[in-house]
Amino acid sequence: MNRNISVAILLVVIGFTLIGKMEFSLKEKPRLMKTIVEMDKIRDLVLFHKKLCGQYPEKIFSYGLLEEAVGNRKCSISTEFANEEFRDRWGNSYIYIADNTGFRILSLGHEWIETTARSSATIVTKPM
Repeated sequence: MNRNISVAILLVVIGFTLIGKMEFSLKEKPRLMKTIVEMDKIRDLVLFHKKLCGQYPEKIFSYGLLEEAVGNRKCSISTEFANEEFRDRWGNSYIYIADNTGFRILSLGHEWIETTARSSATIVTKPM
């Protein structure tokens, strides 16, 4: 009888653990999806900047400033009004790295999301 109770308790604990993880991921899914969509938009703007100016932007201060520079066909991104922060939906700063060969944008939110010159936004494995 004690063994049956132990097994039942163990199954209940495992069940609550799984439900807790599902609830967390359901809560995070809207942020994840919005970040992926936003990163794909940023990727498109960076690629258009490269086509327009012959190089990737050196730095991205905000989505709005990048969008404005590309929309106005300017190769330099103004920093005069850089009060908007370049952050993902979890409040973490995006990491943007670029050189002549390509670029990488990384979100360090609940899941790590990456986009590059060659691929749209995808979830990547966190390094250990």
